[in-house]
Amino acid sequence: MNENYTLDSEDGEPFLLPNSLLARIGFGYQLHRRALLSLHAGFDHHWGYNINAIPTYGTFRFNITENDGEAFFMETSYGKLWRPSRRFSDGNYYRIGIGWGTKISPRIESSARLKYHRKTILGFENNRFDSFSLGIGLLFF
Repeated sequence: MNENYTLDSEDGEPFLLPNSLLARIGFGYQLHRRALLSLHAGFDHHWGYNINAIPTYGTFRFNITENDGEAFFMETSYGKLWRPSRRFSDGNYYRIGIGWGTKISPRIESSARLKYHRKTILGFENNRFDSFSLGIGLLFF
């Protein structure tokens, strides 16, 4: 982990170091051309802290702009964070993010997202674990 957050390539540390792997699957319903509700489950592994978690949550996505099959959107999520070990207790899961999606075909959309995650974990530093993630994904309609 680059705790000093420097861009200087001569210090021997890259600016960003991957610290976790997050996998998600979900099912949703498009309420309107601009609004989508979905339910998700996933698996998070943070190897820097030796933490595994299973988040289950609901998401609301709103397309801010749409143009020729492309959309800029914001999304927010809330749910439960399950811990498969006794090292820490279960907690809550919060997420907010922005993203860009483009239609590949009439039934498939690819997306790229920047997200902020907050996982409440009693007993962890400040009783929470905050992180940012870059994500890519596919939506099937």
